[in-house]
Amino acid sequence: MSASELSFQPFAFRSEASATTLTDDEQRFIELFEASRNDNGQEGVNLDEETVNDILDNLDATDTYAVVDGDDEMVGVAAVDIPGSQLWLEGVAIDRYQRSCGIGGFVIEQLVHLARENDCSKITGYSQPNSRTVNFYRKHGGYIDESIGRNAAGYVPMTLAIPRE
Repeated sequence: MSASELSFQPFAFRSEASATTLTDDEQRFIELFEASRNDNGQEGVNLDEETVNDILDNLDATDTYAVVDGDDEMVGVAAVDIPGSQLWLEGVAIDRYQRSCGIGGFVIEQLVHLARENDCSKITGYSQPNSRTVNFYRKHGGYIDESIGRNAAGYVPMTLAIPRE
C-alpha cells in the first residue's frame, strides 16, 4: 500500500460514547488502540465494558487520529498529547494484517509533521517491550530514552528527535 492511498484524519468520539453505545468507527478505533496497549499487539483483547470506558476516559484528554486507506477502511490509529515542547505519544497501532506495508512509517511522518506544526522538538512515548516494536521506532530514528525510565507495566521509553527542516 502506498502512502498516497492513506490519509491521517482527526478522529472524534461522540460525547455520549460509552462501551454500550459505540458506533462501528468508534469500536474499530478502540480495538486498534487497545492493541497498542496489550503485550502482544492483538486487537480486541480485554475489551470488556470497564476497559472500553477507561479507554474512552483516557482518550478524552488527547488528540486522536485515524489512518484511513483508499477503501475508507480504518487501518491504524494514533493518540497524542502535546504538553509543551514535546509530542507525547499515548498510543499508535496498525491493523495486524496491514503491518509491514508502510503504514507505520506513514504515521511517523504524519506525527513528525504534527510535532513541527506545534513547535515540538521531540516525540516521546512508551513502546511495547518486544523487539519488533522497539526496532520499528529505532528504524525511524527513535532511541530508548533512559532519562524517562520504564513505566509500571515495563514498557520501554522511546524518543524521536524532530529534525529541523
